[in-house]
Amino acid sequence: MSISIELKRNYIPINIGEIELQFDTSLENISRLATLQEDIAERFNKYQLELIERSNNGDFDDLKEGIVNKRVIDEAFEMQKKMTEIKYDVLFGNGTFAKLYERYPDLDALDHAFDEVDTLLGAELDRLGQERAKASGAVAESFVKKAKAKKTKKTSKK
Repeated sequence: MSISIELKRNYIPINIGEIELQFDTSLENISRLATLQEDIAERFNKYQLELIERSNNGDFDDLKEGIVNKRVIDEAFEMQKKMTEIKYDVLFGNGTFAKLYERYPDLDALDHAFDEVDTLLGAELDRLGQERAKASGAVAESFVKKAKAKKTKKTSKK
């Protein structure tokens, strides 16, 4: 005899344009959200260290001299792009931003979309947390009732 149990992964589908992302709603992943801002900051700090090293090697001498040219503008754009990439990749997994940007090469639109995702996902996670609290409360109540019923049976047998 064999018992087969299908395991259903829990996630919230998030559509950005035609691309569907999946936000894992397992308790393990939800607990990871507590350090989300730190993870984003850590990755961005690593990127800033790279920029400092490049600056020390003369890559930004034009900017230091007050010259704003295409190269300086491109570098500012890359910095904003990197920050948006980090946010998407920390929340949804490495490579997410590259996939989105390949299909939708509009940094401003993707940055605004992330802000919307952040707001809407937060609301959905609050709702999900309330549902889980109700469900766990119902399970606990059921156990208490069963325990009381067993205790009552034992008492009535005496």
